[in-house]
Amino acid sequence: MTKDIVGKLTTHLSKRIEDEPGVVYLLVEVRKLLERDDPDHNQGALWMYCHWALHVDLYSPKTTMDFLSRVDRWITNTVAYLTPTDPWQLIDEHRLLQDFIFLTTFRSQLRDFLSHYGLPTDLCDADEHWHDFLEAYSGVIEDGSLSAKANKHNVLSAVKQVIFTKGERLTDAHHVPFVIRWDIELKDGRTVKASLETVPHGGGNMTTHLLEVVNNSFLPPQR
Repeated sequence: MTKDIVGKLTTHLSKRIEDEPGVVYLLVEVRKLLERDDPDHNQGALWMYCHWALHVDLYSPKTTMDFLSRVDRWITNTVAYLTPTDPWQLIDEHRLLQDFIFLTTFRSQLRDFLSHYGLPTDLCDADEHWHDFLEAYSGVIEDGSLSAKANKHNVLSAVKQVIFTKGERLTDAHHVPFVIRWDIELKDGRTVKASLETVPHGGGNMTTHLLEVVNNSFLPPQR
């Protein structure tokens, strides 16, 4: 089975993956190998993004909790009227925002996975290949959500669910030629809207982001 899947992936990865069917096929085959060789979900980001390509809404804690816990820590350390859950540093925010726009942890784990099976890694090695893949993948998961059920496994302090949206088209001068939006719905009724984009002609994949807190029905506590 493994030899057959690796053979198929070798052929598939011999060309650039830049459309939605190509993305879905790749991640379906990757998940087959994960199910056989990583039953403990040690490659959590790879599992999550493979699942997300096949299911528009994910809510299993085993799949979403690692990522949502990072978002929860960021939110509780950033948004007013929330109590920080754990220490949070600037480097933690930088890494999370890089995941928001470039899916860097997914990229790293996918590269290690492909290398482990002796498969071509050009997709993950070259920025231009990854950005093509990212655009197609974003179309697959557009308007999909990540959430955690309200049960004993849900240790999130503030975050209810996170929704990904592919925003408006940008010029080709941007490394990623579209805006990426993450709507983070909070348990207190507020929504944190994060809009991210790359800087035109920015060296080193420079990015900019805008955060907006929408109160909805939330009323600040009286002092």
